[in-house]
Amino acid sequence: MAALPQPAPTKSEQAEKSPETERCDVGQLTFRTIQQEMDLDEVMRIEGEAFPSNEQANRERVSFRIQQAGDVFMGAFLGERMVAFVASTIAHDRLTQESLQNHDPQGNVLCLHSIAVEAARRRKGLGDRVLDYYLNHFLPAVLPAHYPNVREVRLIAKEHLSHFYQKHGFRDEGPSEVHFGEPVWRDFVRPFPLNT
Repeated sequence: MAALPQPAPTKSEQAEKSPETERCDVGQLTFRTIQQEMDLDEVMRIEGEAFPSNEQANRERVSFRIQQAGDVFMGAFLGERMVAFVASTIAHDRLTQESLQNHDPQGNVLCLHSIAVEAARRRKGLGDRVLDYYLNHFLPAVLPAHYPNVREVRLIAKEHLSHFYQKHGFRDEGPSEVHFGEPVWRDFVRPFPLNT
């Protein structure tokens, strides 16, 4: 009996077969690194839904992060649809306005810029699942091979998000020297790996 012809692989299946876009399933969610040509429009859609206009990264900034630090830029998918992403870069020692604009592969700090969930899926625990996977599965697989100097994960967030980040192992270090818009932002840090 002859084998049935197989359909051409979808863009997601093509990305799945690439070693730098390893995918893992958690329930119905699938995670993989973001790809510039395939995913930029979807990242920008979610960025626009997740953040006020004065806090959104523009297309040029997001494209830079994908090109320079794509191996620490992760998307979460339900089927073919991106529903969330986590964007990061690498820096030295602490977060500053300047370090958040750059990527230094020799740095010792992973700067977590964004965890963004599409509007229709907020307040349903998806952000928790995505951040948990990113910190406990994705980063341990990526950082030792690509960024062996990283010893901590840092981010800035508004005060009302303190509980969300603290339950994921981050310590609130108080007001940040980095500012975006009106509210006071706070610095959060978590060692990498967590048990150090």
